[in-house]
Amino acid sequence: MGKKISAKTPIGMMGSPYFNNESGWNDKVYLQEIGKGIKNMREDRNISQAELARITGMKVPNISVIECGKSNPQLLTILRLVGAMRGNLIDIFPIPDDLSFILSTPKVYKPRKHFSKKK
Repeated sequence: MGKKISAKTPIGMMGSPYFNNESGWNDKVYLQEIGKGIKNMREDRNISQAELARITGMKVPNISVIECGKSNPQLLTILRLVGAMRGNLIDIFPIPDDLSFILSTPKVYKPRKHFSKKK
């Protein structure tokens, strides 16, 4: 089963400016927890980011930003990563007691800006 985390239990962000509700959950914290789950799964299997990138056809920096919680990866990207590690999705997604946190807390996560080179 997934990591069952009480919505009343802060998950490591108590002193952070991103901690903005009683439960400790917000969009940014949730993405960070998913990233930690992916990183833990990778490390438990002794797979480097470079090897995971090779297997999935992704680039190492993209895997790094996902693991650091600085990206909001598409579901298919998560499936690719977990599938490459022969893992289970339930093992990387934290499951708060109350999912309504996503509706009741202000958005904190800000997408990274992607700059393309001008030709």
